[in-house]
Amino acid sequence: MLWLIPILLLAFIIIFGDSPSFRNTPIQSSRQKLLLLNTYILNHLGSVNIPPWTYYSIPLFYLTVITVCLGQFFHKTWSILPLTITTSLFHQCYIAITILSVVALTFISTFSDSGNITKYNVHYINSQFVNNEIIYFSHNICSTCDLVKPARSKHCSTCDRCVALFDHHCIWINNCVGLYNYKYFMGWLVANINFLVYGDYLCMQAMPWRGFWTAVKSDDAHKITGIFVILCSLFSLIVALFTGLQLRYIYLGITTNELDKWGEIEHLVEIGTLYRRNSQYFERVGNQVINMQNTQTFVFEDMVKVESMEEIDNVYDKGFVRNLRERL
Repeated sequence: MLWLIPILLLAFIIIFGDSPSFRNTPIQSSRQKLLLLNTYILNHLGSVNIPPWTYYSIPLFYLTVITVCLGQFFHKTWSILPLTITTSLFHQCYIAITILSVVALTFISTFSDSGNITKYNVHYINSQFVNNEIIYFSHNICSTCDLVKPARSKHCSTCDRCVALFDHHCIWINNCVGLYNYKYFMGWLVANINFLVYGDYLCMQAMPWRGFWTAVKSDDAHKITGIFVILCSLFSLIVALFTGLQLRYIYLGITTNELDKWGEIEHLVEIGTLYRRNSQYFERVGNQVINMQNTQTFVFEDMVKVESMEEIDNVYDKGFVRNLRERL
């Protein structure tokens, strides 16, 4: 079970490495390196002439693993479950609903429109999100799509399209998570948590509370069931933490994509180089004053240094309930 340790460590770094308490620590730098490696791999794959269907290998692998595990569950674990479960109409229906929800939401999340920006909807989407002129700017053009980039959007190099309210590209569903399919993605996460937690509960009902490891060594059915208990416990925790992280971002009024953008602004505040003049923000580099797009230099004497992030109004944060409604 030593292989579980690096999985837990990687999950901890990716999920919590952006926390302010880990700034300028090996944990934060490790997270940044992992994200850069992920970006490099995605960009490299994007530059190689790979058939589009091959990108679906990971969702297919995911569904294959679930199918194999379910096969082992019904072949081995089902026979040692208490009769109160195997003969229960409630459990039989709930098992069917649990499996169908995971499979259905995987397909929906994979093939749904994430919020693709086209020449037909770009003006409408642009009107829905205001450029705050600190991390998103007016008249910004996507060099690839040759379209105006609405605030909170991003061009995904893997999907090769601009996505409205871009959160991240999820390799497990081979799709971007954005304006139109975020609700399906969150539903998929919840369905997976239910699948893992409920599966963990069922498997624990088949294992003795005392003598767990003795039972694991007794026969194949208990061995496989014991492995399921460990795996379900581990991965339900990881998926729950990731889902909690998404809810935290909703509470803060940011997306996963915007996390690093706001992190850079926070860093400028910490080193004392972010200034404000009226409603505009500037960065002081030596004796120069540069706009946040790094396209122009200015000479101002009436600028005010931004002392804390509380002085910056995040126009995208409308309160948790309204943020949640917007995303879902």
